[in-house]
Amino acid sequence: MQTHESERRARDELGPVSRPAYQGRWHFLYGTMLIVMAAVTLGSHVRLQLELNSYTSPDPAIDASVRVRRHARDLAIDAASAIEAAADSDSVGVRRYANSASHSVRAIGATLETLVAQGESPPQPPEALSYADRLASLHADARAAVEELAAAETGAGIGSIVPICRGIEVLSAQMVALMDQAIRDLTVLHDEEHRSLSRSSLALAAVTALLFTAYAGLMLGPVARTVRAQLRELERARAVAMEGIRAKGEFLANVTHELRTPLTSILGYAELLRDSRTPEAERAEYVEIIHNNGTHLLQLINDLLDLAKLDAGRMTVSRVACSPAEIVEQTVQLLRPAAERKRLSLEYVIHAGVPRAIESDPDRLRQVLVNLAGNAVKFTFSGGVRIEVHAEGDPDRPAAIRFEVHDTGIGIDEETQRRLFTPFVQAETATTRRFGGTGLGLAISNDLARLLGGRIAVQSERGKGSVFTVRLNLAGSHPTASPTPLDTAHPLRGVRVLLAEDGDDNRRLLTHLLRSSGAHVETARNGFEACSLVENAQTPFSVILMDLQMPELDGLGAVRKLRASACRTPIIALTANNRPNDRDACFQAGCDDYLVKPIERAKLIAECRRWHDEGARTAPDNRAAA
Repeated sequence: MQTHESERRARDELGPVSRPAYQGRWHFLYGTMLIVMAAVTLGSHVRLQLELNSYTSPDPAIDASVRVRRHARDLAIDAASAIEAAADSDSVGVRRYANSASHSVRAIGATLETLVAQGESPPQPPEALSYADRLASLHADARAAVEELAAAETGAGIGSIVPICRGIEVLSAQMVALMDQAIRDLTVLHDEEHRSLSRSSLALAAVTALLFTAYAGLMLGPVARTVRAQLRELERARAVAMEGIRAKGEFLANVTHELRTPLTSILGYAELLRDSRTPEAERAEYVEIIHNNGTHLLQLINDLLDLAKLDAGRMTVSRVACSPAEIVEQTVQLLRPAAERKRLSLEYVIHAGVPRAIESDPDRLRQVLVNLAGNAVKFTFSGGVRIEVHAEGDPDRPAAIRFEVHDTGIGIDEETQRRLFTPFVQAETATTRRFGGTGLGLAISNDLARLLGGRIAVQSERGKGSVFTVRLNLAGSHPTASPTPLDTAHPLRGVRVLLAEDGDDNRRLLTHLLRSSGAHVETARNGFEACSLVENAQTPFSVILMDLQMPELDGLGAVRKLRASACRTPIIALTANNRPNDRDACFQAGCDDYLVKPIERAKLIAECRRWHDEGARTAPDNRAAA
């Protein structure tokens, strides 16, 4: 609406100026003449550029002179060698060098014939043909001398070889000197022609540019007022952008505070843990504080990364079968400790007709629900939070599913609701100081809901609580009630895990998490060790956890090697990279799943359990397509 209004105001300001000025007869003729002249000069410039390009290749005359000079030097060497052989009465050596000299003379003749043949196409400079005539005379003398040398070598007069060879040496020296002079003169001539063409080309380019500039000035004059109107619009847009920059500045200051606060706690309490005088009773409390602050810091970093992806349009969502009831239950389990600390009730209700499974991205949907329910817990001080799931449409084939997050918290006024989902804008400064946070969660959740094919709505009143609703359109669903997840003390009992990780600290941590959950774990430090353990295992592994960046043989190389050896054990990639092309590379190599570090314990255990239960490996290209 604002853009259309700006265009209307610009048209009103322009008025009759919007008529093209070149409608006048003489104006049109001048423009046509300028464009024709510009086209002619441009064609001449292109022709000269093509000629200049031909000058980048070696000049045929210079190249022929260099070859003749080389053959003449070879001829002199053969003559000198024949003299030495004659001095030693070595008739075989004389014959060999005489044959070599004959070959050099023939090569000079062939080069000379090539140069003369090229004198017409492309035309050679007169200087080159002059040197060719002088060279032809020397070549005829050299050929006669070589023939005389061959006759002397075959006869009994070996004593006459020396003066013949001396004559050949003199002729060779004359040809070398002639070719040196030819190379110098032709190089100077070639460079001068190149410079002349370059100057002409630059002059034509300048004239062409001037003609096109004149034409542009003649034709674009009527646009001047339009440009001035647009500049006024840009000035108004600049004011809006400056306001956005100011809001971003406040946001960055708040993010800096949010980063420093948990880091201060983590470093401070870690220092207390290192102090041997710290009582044992307080150490567990310090560890819990460090863990909570680390989780908060990780969530902040994830929010910033998600916001960057959404702004750049690079956020992608998958479409896989997932259970809405299970996602809601996981959300409640994740937030229950925070609710219990505030003595709040936290419950969920799955209404009749909700499909057992839907086609969506379970991780992104869970992220949206955790953010909405987490905000509800944060801003509620008495009462509780309830998540309800409704189905819309035909009970057998529902058209949409609706997640409602009800709370009895402080509520939101109408003014704040209008800008609640805007990035870089806090609800109010006093609320930020009281409750903390960056104000990114709702903006990210709103964008994620749109990517999932839905939207978020809010109903609230100050002091009376809020209801946030996530409504998703359903592409496919499977009716009936949701499954109840199994929770045991050792969920990975009976699961054999191979962990390939080169980092000592990460390997020790993951091994502890898996073994404490009942898994049997074997470890490898690189891809070769992992492949060896798989090949030599008497009992097959249930799951392979493969770090992608390892020495000697990296994770993707190890996965390809295992798949090439017909290994069908499920492989889960472990990496700190979360770009779409990284995920595609993992699935193309043969991985079945993909976990991004740092990995939550519950997610790690759940994925290992799931792939153990699934058993046979699913084709990775099908999983990538999903």
